[in-house]
Amino acid sequence: PAEAIDLGCNPEILPDCDMAWGVVSVEDACNIAPLSLACTAETILYTGCVATQLFILTAEDFCENISSCTVTYTWIEDLAPPVLTGCPATPIDLGCNPDDLPDCDMAWGEVSVEDVCNIAPLYKDCTPGTITYTGCVATQSFILTAEDFCENESSCTVTYTWIEDELPPEFTGCPTEIIDLGCNPEFMPDCAMAWGEVSVTDACNIAPLTLGCNAGTISYTGCVATQSFILTAEDFCENESSCTVTYTWIEDLAPPVFTGCPTEAIDLGCNPDDLPDCDMAWGEVSVSDICNIAPLWLDCSAGDISYSGCTATQSFILTAEDFCENSSSCTITYTWVE
Repeated sequence: PAEAIDLGCNPEILPDCDMAWGVVSVEDACNIAPLSLACTAETILYTGCVATQLFILTAEDFCENISSCTVTYTWIEDLAPPVLTGCPATPIDLGCNPDDLPDCDMAWGEVSVEDVCNIAPLYKDCTPGTITYTGCVATQSFILTAEDFCENESSCTVTYTWIEDELPPEFTGCPTEIIDLGCNPEFMPDCAMAWGEVSVTDACNIAPLTLGCNAGTISYTGCVATQSFILTAEDFCENESSCTVTYTWIEDLAPPVFTGCPTEAIDLGCNPDDLPDCDMAWGEVSVSDICNIAPLWLDCSAGDISYSGCTATQSFILTAEDFCENSSSCTITYTWVE
């Protein structure tokens, strides 16, 4: 043969003299006697994984005329598959709502591949699996395959996981109106009270929510106090929602104030035309309230007329009560002679 005979990859039978003689035929013009045939097997030479061996065939006739033929074989000795370096042992976390979803290019970017023989470029393949979901957590695997010239193959599975969550937490029971705590509440509002008004849930529920509360400054309009609490809930993917809880209450411990309440009995003289009554008593005084949230509740209790001889005496107890049930009173006593 004019060129080397290629036995391919990992031949089952390595070349020998019999194989070499099988390639050629030899004849002699005179054919006086059988030819003397010989074969010299050269040492196998290697260039990387490529083996080469020469066989020098000689034929000598009866008259010692000699001719020769060199048969060259070449083959590849390669049983080692390509080596994938950096193949991840655990899933790769892409975090929340990744801009780029995984694909074969991304998967091949995770690893490097090399072949000890490097006879020809490797054949590379990638099989993407179906995306599966556990709640909001997505998972996808990519099977990477590398095959060398001798069809030795190795593979690597690259698995990605990520969270698909663009929904913020949801508040339930967030008040649409101001919550009235009434007068002089025993407990002032705080973040704990505000959180007690609502509940919050998250559709994905990947991890405990991060809860926050910003307490606003108490503002006053007269005796009416107002304070707002901004509640925030942030999920694992930094989606956030908020709820504002506002409280109002009245700070009023001061009772109404009577002005002009007499310290002594009022003398109506002899046989007054008009005997005293509640209207007359209220006419003696004025009453005011520092908070003035609502009209005062006014009451008058008229005592019995008592006599000492011809002198009559009667007292009237005036009571004023404000919105917060703070009350004060004034006693007006009249005396006259019948």
